[in-house]
Amino acid sequence: MDQRAWLAFLFLCLLSLSSDVVYEGARSVSGAFLNLLETPAIALGILGVGEFVSYGMRFLSGLLVDRMASSGLQWRLIYAGYAVNLAIPLLALVGRWEMALGLLLLERIGKGLRHAPRDVILAELTKGFGRGKGFGIHELMDQIGAILGPLIFALALHRRGVPSGYPLGFSILWIPAILSLLFLAFARIHYRRTSPPQGMPREGAPLGWGFWSFSIGGFLTGAGLLHWGIVSFHSAEAERLGLLLAKDIALLYLVAMVVDAIIAPLAGLIYDTVGLKAVMMGPIFSVAVSPLVFGLGGAQGLYLGACFWGAAVGIIESVMRAGVSELVPAQRLALAYGIFSLGLGLGFMVGSVTASILYSLGCPLAISAFCAGCELLALLAFYRSLKRQP
Repeated sequence: MDQRAWLAFLFLCLLSLSSDVVYEGARSVSGAFLNLLETPAIALGILGVGEFVSYGMRFLSGLLVDRMASSGLQWRLIYAGYAVNLAIPLLALVGRWEMALGLLLLERIGKGLRHAPRDVILAELTKGFGRGKGFGIHELMDQIGAILGPLIFALALHRRGVPSGYPLGFSILWIPAILSLLFLAFARIHYRRTSPPQGMPREGAPLGWGFWSFSIGGFLTGAGLLHWGIVSFHSAEAERLGLLLAKDIALLYLVAMVVDAIIAPLAGLIYDTVGLKAVMMGPIFSVAVSPLVFGLGGAQGLYLGACFWGAAVGIIESVMRAGVSELVPAQRLALAYGIFSLGLGLGFMVGSVTASILYSLGCPLAISAFCAGCELLALLAFYRSLKRQP
């Protein structure tokens, strides 16, 4: 990798770090903040719909890049996606749950727009020194930001308490939101060209059954992973009952992000050693989240559940992203990322809506059973993708 490519990779990592401070900071308290605004529990399913919209936009942006093969279009989608991140600091000004949900959904749309074209660029940049390590390092930088974001809210809630700590935390997020746009500009200066590889024409390069089985495994993993909005909402209930301190609401997510930051680069190294087998860790970590959060109860169960949730996300965002690039022809990578993301987002939506309905009915045991069934099927789907690996 030459110097310009290294600098482009560095600025993309810094871009992800600063943007993660923004949206992961908000995500850490989203459920609790909505609880404060007296959001109906059933409406938490809208957060899962937001995840589906986000991943659906990844599919759309990936399809556009695949069809038009335009470097300029890739960068415009990335710029638009990161600009929408500015919706998060505006949460400091809202007082109605409908408006808060709207801004959170808007941020998800922006994340979806930028994700697939950015991952194509990362796949190109990291090909020379190992995609597992490259995506693992990128996810590590993501998680440094994801640690700083919840830490900002933990300090704000510790200093101001509930409810005034929330506007303070959201207002601070203007700083990293603006920095992320500067890092994006520097990344584009150092790496402008992202044309598809030469070789087989796109229309003659099928995705293959291994990829489709892998995508089904991603869908099922997402469906079986308890949405953080429900964990956060549940933590607000625990705080109200005196089982948790106010600052712990944000600290739970900080713990999850620390675990994610540790797991992602390690998983990347494992992936570069054993290949696609590494993705099997995702369902294994995911299946433990619901029983810990709802089964143990109180601070202990929530913190342990946060650890396993962070580990599962670390696998999804590192080795699963790297795995897509190993299963399809290079010419179809943008489309493949879009399709995989769409399936993952659909899984998040199905899981979130199902869990929110069961939670509103007071059936945590049923949530755990649903999640376990999804993750078992995910393991089977990933196993089939290994058998069909090219």
